[in-house]
Amino acid sequence: MNKRKAWVACAILGVFLLTACGGGGGGTNPGPSTGTGNNNPGDTGAASLVPAAPALGTVLETDATILAPQTAGATWRFYGQQFSSVGTALDRYESTYQLTQSGSEWRMSGSNPGNDGPDVMRFVVSNGQVQQVETVQFNATQPAEDVRVTLLRSPVRAGDQVVALTKRIDGVPDQDGDGRAESMDVAVYTRVIGTERVDTASGESLDAIRVETHILQRVTPSKSGQPGPVVDITGVDWFARGLGWVARDQPSITTDGQIRIGKERLVGADVGTQGYGNLGLPAALTNPVSSPEQAGQPLAMQLPTGVVDGDRALLISSPPVIDFSYRPLLTLLNSRGEVQWTRLGPSGARFGSPLGTGWVLWGNLDQGTVPIFRLDAEGKALTATAQVLDLGLPQAERPSLPRGAIIQGDAQSLWVLMLRGDWQTNADGSVAPREGLVVRGYDLNGQPITSAIVLERSQAAGSFQGSYSLAVRQGKALVSWVSTNGAMPRLMLASVSSNGTATITQADAGALGNSTSASITAAAQGSLLQWGNDDRFAWVDDTLGLTLLDATRSDGTLPSLPLGAGGIPDTQTITRGDLVLRWTLGAPSQGAGGVGTPSTVLTWQVHRRGQPAPLHQTFVATPPRPLILPMSDRLLIINRSAVGTGWVVEQVHY
Repeated sequence: MNKRKAWVACAILGVFLLTACGGGGGGTNPGPSTGTGNNNPGDTGAASLVPAAPALGTVLETDATILAPQTAGATWRFYGQQFSSVGTALDRYESTYQLTQSGSEWRMSGSNPGNDGPDVMRFVVSNGQVQQVETVQFNATQPAEDVRVTLLRSPVRAGDQVVALTKRIDGVPDQDGDGRAESMDVAVYTRVIGTERVDTASGESLDAIRVETHILQRVTPSKSGQPGPVVDITGVDWFARGLGWVARDQPSITTDGQIRIGKERLVGADVGTQGYGNLGLPAALTNPVSSPEQAGQPLAMQLPTGVVDGDRALLISSPPVIDFSYRPLLTLLNSRGEVQWTRLGPSGARFGSPLGTGWVLWGNLDQGTVPIFRLDAEGKALTATAQVLDLGLPQAERPSLPRGAIIQGDAQSLWVLMLRGDWQTNADGSVAPREGLVVRGYDLNGQPITSAIVLERSQAAGSFQGSYSLAVRQGKALVSWVSTNGAMPRLMLASVSSNGTATITQADAGALGNSTSASITAAAQGSLLQWGNDDRFAWVDDTLGLTLLDATRSDGTLPSLPLGAGGIPDTQTITRGDLVLRWTLGAPSQGAGGVGTPSTVLTWQVHRRGQPAPLHQTFVATPPRPLILPMSDRLLIINRSAVGTGWVVEQVHY
């Protein structure tokens, strides 16, 4: 059999190796925690090995099954290190686990548990209990039998102790030299210790319930007939709500009878709707065989940017070979970073936004016009040529001229925000151009649904001076800008409905300068304002009221993240309306996870309205300046492969 097997079975079978190698004579506990088996030579019978159960303590969880995920396809990733029975550090290793279902059993298939190669752990969840199942053949003359080890049962209480096995085994090879076989008592029991803070591989701490599994043995030599000392081999599992196993101390026995303890700590988990940390090694971005471009091939692109819409992301990049057609390469990713399709986009398109179930692309302002390209959900153009939006320019002797434009859309409508220079009559009767901030709404076909609405016009002749931005939520345009009209700059907000009703207000944003930046983003779940050179943030409600982010300082700024690579502040910020993602990368190092893989520590923090924003960190195998896309429940980290010329993606769960 595999020298490790599922460790409970291995420990039971390994008692023969222990006694043969003299391991049973020491009466020591080689496991990671202390056993208390009855070691009184006057006691006989396997049941006497099991200590008295402690008094039951507090209820830790009312439902044990919440600690054992039952989602086929769930995965866990651990970094581990082996230790000898006396605590000497040995090899480091990595192991991944995947959960599958077979009838009433769940199976956790591990790639390298305990650093001993592939193995499978079986467990069942029934009647509020989580039981590990091991098939053991105690000697060659008896059939194998299942041993069910109750890890957890409802309600989960500190001190809960369950005996899984008490058994006398005859026919143990001669130990005392009299030529006769010995007998041996074996017992297995589990005990819930309590809730502890356990470190993950990256150094974070999680609340988890500690459960110990004790395998006890005692040999009775045939010569003396007196029971020998007790050996207690102890394994430990830590379970966290919704995630299952987050740490394990797993004993194993080598073929020469040596005890090894594999201490495994969580790197990442993907458990249905829940997860933690880095969900796996970098995966190659590969096009499906049905992709219009690069079918079945690794994704090849240059200089990608990304547009996130809920749990899908559109990459807009340059083709691997520039052919001067100026057609972008478009790639759709799902929430797990898997390529859905890649195709060439329309010539001249450079920017994108969601529009209905599809997308809208546009390029630079072209001679005062805004050409757009509407695409369906598969990236196919809905019109043969670019569609020029009707900007609602005033009909006058001297033409108005748009200077800049921003386009945004959502599932209901499309909006354009532009700077437009119109000729205006001054108080002295002279005529001069003055720029204004103008917004107009369109339906999903690009037809106007509002007139062109002037939100503000520069009081002085010449260019509009302040920054401006546009977002769309639930069919409404949300506009932020810094007004330089008046004695002091002001931060302004506007909401424009699909019937053309505009609500304009001045935000309470503190002191501003003429060059102060301001931007607004929106998602289905909310809107977010970011302003100031020192990055202040506030949620925007439906009446344009502001609520500072939780954990902000009194001035609306957020505390700094730890220093990035090179020991300098390097916090990057991404907003998407319903969240603020802040992240920084440390310096790359060889084997940051202790397993020889080049890694970098990613530190990140996600702010959502009304939710805590703890600081997280994990290992990522990526160099600085990746493309990071914030999806609903995870980050997609996209970068060039460290080997070869392709691109890879990593998933980091919030």
